[in-house]
Amino acid sequence: KLNSIPMEYSDIEDEFYDCESELEENKIELLDSENSDNEVINEEIFKISGVLRKRHAQVLSSSEDENKNIL
Repeated sequence: KLNSIPMEYSDIEDEFYDCESELEENKIELLDSENSDNEVINEEIFKISGVLRKRHAQVLSSSEDENKNIL
């Protein structure tokens, strides 16, 4: 089934996964620091990762639509 997805969509999907893993690493670093702004920064990271997940879902749905048209 994965082979039927056009390569351009697969590449975009990988980019979003890479961004999410970078956000996770940043979140861990922030939790370890003694900075008083941690709560505000952490909230921003959660918002950003939510946007990435939403975009990721849009990419997947558009690739499914394209697959239906191809089949």
